[in-house]
Amino acid sequence: MQGVLLDDKSINVVFDFVRGEKERGRAKFNRQEDRAASGKGDCIDCKQCVNVCPTGIDIRNGVQLECVNYTACIDECDAIMESVYLPKGWIRFASEEEIEKKSKFKFTARMKGYTAILGILIGILIGLLFLRSDVETTILRLPGQLFQHKGANISNIFTFKINKQDK
Repeated sequence: MQGVLLDDKSINVVFDFVRGEKERGRAKFNRQEDRAASGKGDCIDCKQCVNVCPTGIDIRNGVQLECVNYTACIDECDAIMESVYLPKGWIRFASEEEIEKKSKFKFTARMKGYTAILGILIGILIGLLFLRSDVETTILRLPGQLFQHKGANISNIFTFKINKQDK
């Protein structure tokens, strides 16, 4: 289902490949080097984003369906960027279109439709929860017998009674 709903305007945890890769790609960090002048991206290739990911994916390879939006990669990357005095925020919640065109977030007609459908479904769920009838359940042990032997297995015996009460 998720694959059908995704497009280049979908908000995900994404790697800003425009900033992180630049002309010469990712490279290890060197304090004496001017990364902007050498054409290297902001990614220092420390792979901490991969190490903290619970699914083990490399966010730098683009949007992947295995990503569960745990966002540990965002926090770890920001901490690393802060420690090497580079700008933070190149792994973040954004769409691929926002990164490519460097545009701001827009609430599209598709997002409005999904929001409306979600609102309707939540309304139906709340309505069903409040309009349902009460259910009374009684669970009792079988009188006089605590357990039963069935070969090597021991089982407990219970009786239960479910009453649906009409309003």
